[in-house]
Amino acid sequence: MHFMAMIRPVDCRNHTTEDRTMRTFYSALIFVLLCSSSFGQTTPPVKPKIGPRLVCETKGWDFGVVSQGTQGKKVVTIKNEGDAVLNILDIKVTCGCVHALMPDKVIPPGESRDLILTLTTFRAFGIIQKHCYVYSNDGKTKRPLVLSIKGEVKADWWPETRQIQFGRVEAGQPQVKTFKIFSRITQPLVIESITCRNPNIKVEYKLSSPKAQLKQEYLVTVTLLETQAPGNFAAAIAIRVKHRQTPLQNVMIYGRLEGDLKVWPLKVFVGRIFYDRQVQKTVKVSLPEGYSVLTAKGSTESMKTEIRPMPDGMSWEIDIYVTGLESEQNMDESMEILTDNSVQPRIVVPVTWVSRPQRK
Repeated sequence: MHFMAMIRPVDCRNHTTEDRTMRTFYSALIFVLLCSSSFGQTTPPVKPKIGPRLVCETKGWDFGVVSQGTQGKKVVTIKNEGDAVLNILDIKVTCGCVHALMPDKVIPPGESRDLILTLTTFRAFGIIQKHCYVYSNDGKTKRPLVLSIKGEVKADWWPETRQIQFGRVEAGQPQVKTFKIFSRITQPLVIESITCRNPNIKVEYKLSSPKAQLKQEYLVTVTLLETQAPGNFAAAIAIRVKHRQTPLQNVMIYGRLEGDLKVWPLKVFVGRIFYDRQVQKTVKVSLPEGYSVLTAKGSTESMKTEIRPMPDGMSWEIDIYVTGLESEQNMDESMEILTDNSVQPRIVVPVTWVSRPQRK
């Protein structure tokens, strides 16, 4: 029953004190009920907006072990769990063997889009650990979404190791290391060359055994010559074969040679030289007391040298003058330094430059 129906009309012409009291009571009751009804109809608070939100249930793609030359695909779903449009601003990968494609980069709230990752293994081999970075307008985090791509590609041919460590060795004595080259293809593995640009490192190769012809297994011998100057050294062995997918693989060489003779720098990078131009570089040599530098000579006619003794009597500066050639080619040459030191009477310093034709 409505509260207003409970209120009876009162005759104001002939009312008593009790009637006035009841009238006041009913008026107060109506006021309270009206106030309660007003408070019950209060508008609920507005829910704040969260903006675009990028959500991806996967952390990447482990493609396992595959053979070289195969191609694999992975579809990653990108979802927008926000209340505004999610825009994919950029997608980057850390290797050319991985391609990322997202045809539609605009994702409305509550919807999702596909990111297609493609792995091409024609030139990839070994353990692969790459990443895909997805940049968006998600304001919750300023960092991109990072997807990991990992696995292993079985190459058609491969060296036994990717690096050779000579460690700390004494100057003046040759040091030898070996490694093998393996192949799992049915066709003969044809090695075109195995070379090192450092003239102080000699590389030879042969079949590892008379029966290795069927296995196509080669043994590579790496010799660090006594002409290497003391100090930290690093070089690369380039293995080139007749193979469409992987024609080249490198094996790195590291070590430190201990000795009293000092040469700086251990390698001379001249840079680019135009035809008939000349560039000067300087090599500093220091010997123990009582020894001296006798001669210094370049390995090609385009290199000239000049020795300048220093006042201390224990060090020399050798100026190298390199002249650019008429043809365009990469030059891997060296400078030979002869001393009267019995431990290392002969030192060879690599000198490299790029010769350019004359400017028109």
